[in-house]
Amino acid sequence: MPAERNRQVLNLTPAPSTSEDFELALSVIVRSGVEDLVRAELYGNPGRHRRDDLRGLLVAGLLNALLPAHTGELTAVTRIMNGFSSRQRTRLGIADWIPGPPAYKRVTRLFAAMAALDNLETVSRDPERLDGVAHRIANSLILASIPPEYHLSTSVAIDGTDVETFAACTYADNEIELDGDPGPSEQETAYRHTSKPGGAHWQVLAIGPDGRKRYTKDPTARAGHRSATANRRAGPYIGHELHLMTQVRDCQITNPVNGATLGPRVPHLIRGAYLAEAGAHRARVGRKLVELASSDWAVGDVVTDRGYTRSPAEFQLLLRASGRRVFFDLYPDQRGDHPTTKGVRIVDGWPYSRAPSPLLDSPAPPPRPPRNRSHDAKLPYFKAYEDRATYRWSLHAGPDADGSMRFRGPFAAGRLRSRAYPRTMRGSETKPLVDLPSTWDRAFDGTATFQAAELPHWQPTIPYSRAWDRAYMARRQGVESANAGLKEAGADIGNHKHIKVFGTVKRALMLAFEIAAYNIRRIRTFEAGTQVLPTPETPGPSARAPRRVGTFQSIVAEAAATLAREAAGPPSPPP
Repeated sequence: MPAERNRQVLNLTPAPSTSEDFELALSVIVRSGVEDLVRAELYGNPGRHRRDDLRGLLVAGLLNALLPAHTGELTAVTRIMNGFSSRQRTRLGIADWIPGPPAYKRVTRLFAAMAALDNLETVSRDPERLDGVAHRIANSLILASIPPEYHLSTSVAIDGTDVETFAACTYADNEIELDGDPGPSEQETAYRHTSKPGGAHWQVLAIGPDGRKRYTKDPTARAGHRSATANRRAGPYIGHELHLMTQVRDCQITNPVNGATLGPRVPHLIRGAYLAEAGAHRARVGRKLVELASSDWAVGDVVTDRGYTRSPAEFQLLLRASGRRVFFDLYPDQRGDHPTTKGVRIVDGWPYSRAPSPLLDSPAPPPRPPRNRSHDAKLPYFKAYEDRATYRWSLHAGPDADGSMRFRGPFAAGRLRSRAYPRTMRGSETKPLVDLPSTWDRAFDGTATFQAAELPHWQPTIPYSRAWDRAYMARRQGVESANAGLKEAGADIGNHKHIKVFGTVKRALMLAFEIAAYNIRRIRTFEAGTQVLPTPETPGPSARAPRRVGTFQSIVAEAAATLAREAAGPPSPPP
């Protein structure tokens, strides 16, 4: 007889939760409306009667994510359900719950049935279908974890973070190729995996329905590139990419160079999320994330990682067409001087004058302001970009409904002086005086209309100026802190052993609990930090006798007192 396989003994010990967390989790699940979204599909088909464990599973999943140092496993969710009291089970509709191995089977069957509602396990069959049931469930849970009184801003920041697959990799002699959405040019080369002796590489197990290589048993995990952190180098990984949308402060812009003012401080809560395979088309995913998250909560400014802006026609131009402002960094090939046919040149996304200038005619652009420096340390870098911004064309009107924008030249706007334009010589002598060549065409300054496709990388602030630093860099830290918060000990999604399920759908559902729990923890921290503590009463300063007499104040006070006595009349005699 063949030897029996050694099966791992499941730890299903009941894990009770506090009554406060139970009430909070239950209110979030009820407010999300996920039960109505799932129950009709899950229990509406005729056939054998099924137990309605949906509410219990959802509440247990959120309670498990609220625990410190937890794991995203179905066994952990089962332990939470085993720890419910009889009263709690009655409120959840699972009064017949029996702890033990059968309970784990009930959890796995229900979770698999929820995942089966969506066909995102074969995501690549239809790359444009990014609004499946799983992500609508996930975003409903995430939005429900934010009370309405915390809808404090319409500005959001978008970024992606890597989520490695739990599946193990095998090794062969073939190279790893990033066959998904191409990133920067330096990332399009093949990477060599050196964790195995002899320079072994990941083995290709199959080609997925999307035509991309599959290196593990996880059907939707793909190879992608991730940037370097303090704990690892930049390079490839196998898994998924979690795209997050975080609430950040609003920004009022009065001058595109140095006139940006941030609104009140807001908690960096995650408003929406989307899990895609590594190397997925970031522009399409980011645009769809904005659409999903703006259905119940308006989205205004979008502060985005530059990886989403590689396809302007599929991301920033469409967002600008919907009336939103987009702020982002620029890739090296997006910077520099790009001539046009309208007598202007496009520099860093903005139209600039063709007038000779040592700041614009230099072969290399000024260095960018370093990120990890104080504001005072970055001022010399800002000055180089702000000085050449004097030659920019100013936004005069737009964007219109068709995306067109009308600009005014720097001489017409009064920022530059030249004898070719006598009217400008009446301006202040502090403004730069430009010697224009004899071949200068006066039509090179004035007003001009630019279509959306002519300015694909335009943004409301001059890149690398003080206004841009406030509008982009200061707000981008919000989504960075959210990424870090999800990879702390409370969630630790950066550990590939944290969530032990396969497939985009199942991992998206488990990550929804993690993000909702993160929002709850962040709200508690925000409330603790903004709470006004009572201060002990201290005696006020003693009144000091006036040092001067005969002042205006004393004369006016005496005159007012005299008038008040005369108006009151003589005092009445006592009875």
